[in-house]
Amino acid sequence: METPGKNEEILSTTKISTINDMKIQLWYSTTVSRWRWTLTSDFDQSIMEAGDSEDLRDAMSDIANTVEWLLDKED
Repeated sequence: METPGKNEEILSTTKISTINDMKIQLWYSTTVSRWRWTLTSDFDQSIMEAGDSEDLRDAMSDIANTVEWLLDKED
């Protein structure tokens, strides 16, 4: 496969699922005593979600709800 030039794009008829390219980062901020997270995609730069919670399980639930929302939106 040839690499596209600077001003060229590769066109495809295949729908690429954003779920295959989601990146989730999760960390604890001691400064504010909260779990923080971001969800992004290298493929679709319009996907950029973030949140935080005092409780780890609440933060994980927020992440799961966000992924499900993105999947529903994709259909």
